[in-house]
Amino acid sequence: MWGLNKVAIDFALLPERKTLPKFPHWWIWPLLLVVFVIIGTTITFFISINHTISNNWFLGGIVFIPLLFWAVVSSFWLYCVQNLKRYTIGWNKLYDTQYAQMTELGQQPLYVIFNGLYTEQGYQDTARKITQEGAFLQSKEPLQGTQAILHAKLALEEPIRSSAIDIRVSYLLERFYKQIAAFLDAPWDKYPLHVRFCLDSPLDQKHLQALWKKQFSTYQFASIGFIDPAQSSQFIDTWIDDENEALLLVVSLHLFDFPQEKEGEAFSALLLASESLLSIPLVKQAITSQAIPLVSLHRPEIGQDLDKVIHNGVLWGAKEEAELNTIWYSHIEPELIPKIATTLNEQGTTLKNIYHLDNTIGHTGNCGYFTAVALAIEHAQNSEDKQLVVCQENEVSVSVVVKSKLLS
Repeated sequence: MWGLNKVAIDFALLPERKTLPKFPHWWIWPLLLVVFVIIGTTITFFISINHTISNNWFLGGIVFIPLLFWAVVSSFWLYCVQNLKRYTIGWNKLYDTQYAQMTELGQQPLYVIFNGLYTEQGYQDTARKITQEGAFLQSKEPLQGTQAILHAKLALEEPIRSSAIDIRVSYLLERFYKQIAAFLDAPWDKYPLHVRFCLDSPLDQKHLQALWKKQFSTYQFASIGFIDPAQSSQFIDTWIDDENEALLLVVSLHLFDFPQEKEGEAFSALLLASESLLSIPLVKQAITSQAIPLVSLHRPEIGQDLDKVIHNGVLWGAKEEAELNTIWYSHIEPELIPKIATTLNEQGTTLKNIYHLDNTIGHTGNCGYFTAVALAIEHAQNSEDKQLVVCQENEVSVSVVVKSKLLS
């Protein structure tokens, strides 16, 4: 199928729809008959000057032969037009079929069965504080005696120095283990669990992996790896197409020794599953019995063409009937924001709630995509509206997040 052999869904891989050319108006055919008659009459007249011809041939030369030529030409033209119409209609039907198949494939989401987000606002309370209490970054001293700047540091129950990154990470993992432990036992342990880290921190990958294995020493993961932080949304786009009965745990971590202006720390974890996994009766029963609020994370659309990126990003979540009312911006250049709003308005979407993560919890570096997604998921669990996540990595990415009715 056109375009379906690629990892990402790209309508540009489809050949363009064909349009029929403009055909001559009906009055051209009587006019053409008159032209043929004039030509036939002229030729017959000149022949009759030098040669003697019968009345029948004379009549045939000025009437029947031009009429025969006109009939042949018009019939051949009609034959070509009908074939062109059939070909164009068939081509466009095939295009529509392929477009519908690509759209259906593109609208397959990942389902969030666990979402954990730690910020300065606490654990699992950030979305409420932003949407209901209007939380914003506060200016404070990063270290005692230093100049106050806007920033956000993780709110840990125990006082730990910012420079003690490994101790802070160990503390976070210990708390996280308690939250995720239920998903490491039956029936979830029957299915492979892949772990991917999105790390933007002074802590290196080997050190983080060692701390992780120490905390989760009793559990055997299917695989452990690291995502290129600058391509977070691209990773999700790729994983969505890997339809299998496996779980994916994405852990995103942004910490600092000393903050920059408007920088914020964040730790997020998403446990994701495909629809094929959720269709297994044992998994269905577990989700229902544990009253897990399912949230759909739809395919991110990535690119530089805002019209295309926003249109397709919204399209991937269009299967959900909820209304799109809320947008979460993360690490977006200020001049792009009015362009995005204008593009959404032109495409028929009017937003009621607009939130800028850089002003509320601070920019979380290359972890901005997963932080924004985790925040949108947290809000979606208590809202019937669609959430639109717009982030800027190398390019702009747009993702729809919405409470799922798959098992309801």
